[in-house]
Amino acid sequence: MRNLRVKEIIEYAKKLEHEAFSFYTTALKVASDKTKELIQELAFEEEKHYNLLDKLLNDKNITPNTFDTMLSVDTSLMDTLDNSENITESTDELTILNIAAKRELDTKALYAMYLTFDELPQNIFEIFENLANQEEGHYNIIQTKIKQL
Repeated sequence: MRNLRVKEIIEYAKKLEHEAFSFYTTALKVASDKTKELIQELAFEEEKHYNLLDKLLNDKNITPNTFDTMLSVDTSLMDTLDNSENITESTDELTILNIAAKRELDTKALYAMYLTFDELPQNIFEIFENLANQEEGHYNIIQTKIKQL
């Protein structure tokens, strides 16, 4: 457990979304026609998540006190995400999709953990809830594609 400010957990989420965008951008280099459209859509979605979190960090309606609120965070999930498997240009599509599915599921779990913080203001809570649902949707789409391959 570590104490982190609300701003730090948002910054961490933003970093994860950027990494997810980079992951999918790299995956596009090796994707075939079977997966290219899905991977491109996922990259676009991750970029939207990043922009949403960036906008949240710059929201003038959120007071500095809110961003400075301390939360006791179990960082073991964050450590797992920091050590996510990367891909290279020689990684096959099934492996890429399996890594992507795990990343989406782990990110959803992180956002779900954020939802347990009673100290989060409603607007921030709703953003993390929305992101958790979207990550679960990404996972489900990836699983469907895996079954099709």
